[in-house]
Amino acid sequence: MFGCQYHFSLEDVVDVPEFLVYFPLLEHMAKRYNMRLVLKQRFSEFSEEKVKKEHHRSLMMKMMALEPFPCEDGGRPATDTKGEYIHAKEHCGSTGVKLPLGTLSRSEWEATSIYLVFVFQKMS
Repeated sequence: MFGCQYHFSLEDVVDVPEFLVYFPLLEHMAKRYNMRLVLKQRFSEFSEEKVKKEHHRSLMMKMMALEPFPCEDGGRPATDTKGEYIHAKEHCGSTGVKLPLGTLSRSEWEATSIYLVFVFQKMS
């Protein structure tokens, strides 16, 4: 139940081991400390919901958590693999969104699908 890990690397950015958590066990352990689960959501759903607000989107861009699409000032995308930004092209075409759009490549979005955002609250 403990110690299961995988190695995560993102070219020139991250190169670390990460640990998997069996969430029902985490919830059970939190209850023992009088904590209750307030929020549990896939990271992709959480971020999609939050970037709808300009304040959150601009903060993500300042943190360089999202890359501008299309690339500005002769910059290069994170990957040149065909089809990695088709979702961004389609979004720009269908919504008339102001450019640049902050996004990730399709592969990066897929990698985020294993992450959860969760919040526990300590009960009095």
